[in-house]
Amino acid sequence: MALDTEDPGPIQRVVSVFEKESSQFVKLIPLQHFSLEKYKATFDVPANDPSMHEFYEISPEHMPLFRDENIGFAFDEHIYYVECARIEKESSA
Repeated sequence: MALDTEDPGPIQRVVSVFEKESSQFVKLIPLQHFSLEKYKATFDVPANDPSMHEFYEISPEHMPLFRDENIGFAFDEHIYYVECARIEKESSA
């Protein structure tokens, strides 16, 4: 699902993980080394998504992009996407 661009709150790029058999959501993994220009050059990003707010499926050919991340990809068990997630704002109590 694409990010709601009407809310201007901060975002973070993440890898979303889903079970391959059931498509059930497993977890979000925050990306520590995201470079918009590198990701746009690697993924087929259309002109109408210059900030990569949509989600993009990760395949084994994309692995060089993730070499500095601590993610154990298991493509036989899971489906992975790079996408945006809204950062929860801390409440000042």
